[in-house]
Amino acid sequence: MQNAIAAPRPNNVFLDESTYDIKRPSQEVTHHLLKSKSILKFGEHKINILLSGQYNRRKEFDVVINSANTKPQMDLSVLTLTEDISWEHPKKYNLNGIVGVSAMQQNNVYGGRYFIPNYHSYTFGGYAIEKWAKRK
Repeated sequence: MQNAIAAPRPNNVFLDESTYDIKRPSQEVTHHLLKSKSILKFGEHKINILLSGQYNRRKEFDVVINSANTKPQMDLSVLTLTEDISWEHPKKYNLNGIVGVSAMQQNNVYGGRYFIPNYHSYTFGGYAIEKWAKRK
């Protein structure tokens, strides 16, 4: 404690200055997300649009014999895109409802050590919901 008080400046660790490099094993992880929601109104009609995308990448650097090897031993990336579009119609004959479609695409690609298999997934669906309310 006395040495810290007597020192001309704080230790580099407390100044957010790195005093060492992290060696292998280590990992690098990145995550990106983009989302857009729009609502369009035409009189009593309403259209909802939701678009989103997500990208994840994970690199694993394990201990290797050859120090010249700078490549990750596992490199995994996953891209997911989703689209949702719906139409809400105005109330008529005591009915109001919504009709829509949803879609999703997902791609997984890896390099290096086997982790999970590459795959491409495509899904699509539609729906219609009507609500009826008795007049009071």
